[in-house]
Amino acid sequence: MEQSILGSFYSWGGYSIYLSSYLKSNDHNIQSDLVSLIFPFMNIVMNALIPFGERIIAKAGLKNVVFVGIAFLSTFFQLLSIIKNFYLIAFIYIFCIAPIYGILYMVPFLCSWRYFPTKPGEVNAILQAGYGFGSAIFSYFSYIIVNYQNDQPKRNEYENGENSVYFEECISYNTPSMMTFFAVSFVILGTFSLIFLKNNNAGLLQSYHYYQVVKQKNQN
Repeated sequence: MEQSILGSFYSWGGYSIYLSSYLKSNDHNIQSDLVSLIFPFMNIVMNALIPFGERIIAKAGLKNVVFVGIAFLSTFFQLLSIIKNFYLIAFIYIFCIAPIYGILYMVPFLCSWRYFPTKPGEVNAILQAGYGFGSAIFSYFSYIIVNYQNDQPKRNEYENGENSVYFEECISYNTPSMMTFFAVSFVILGTFSLIFLKNNNAGLLQSYHYYQVVKQKNQN
């Protein structure tokens, strides 16, 4: 369940054109190249926070971290559905949403390593596939919600010495509904995740350290 939520991080490539078109329709000065800068910065922030996820879970508890993280993640995406200012949207993505993804990123791994400490490769492969599945699902539903008639971008804008294409307002204005879908989906998937999670912090940390020992032995 949680892999699907975390996989939504990588669905940016599937819906960024809709977000760019939506912002363009509200502010003509916004360009797709500017919007595309959000994701690299999100990646940097997310990866910078991943190492701290284990420590936060150890102090706050697994279920508490997942509950608070998903609650805030859902809230921020709902806020994105009502905000039209690019700079505020970029701030929320980079400094609010990306850190949550980073903190929660290791949760599936910590839970799985406890039961399969000697098979890190297989476990990591399955979990990464789950992230990919989540990305595919959220990308697909983004397309269904915003561009359900499969129209092509028809709005041409001359930017930075070349033509850029955007979707027309009749399509891009469905973007807030897409953000609401993300928020509601996170609540539903997060609820099921919390039901199945076991709040054994000591066991999680022990499995993590054992995984590190096994990993080091395999490398030697």
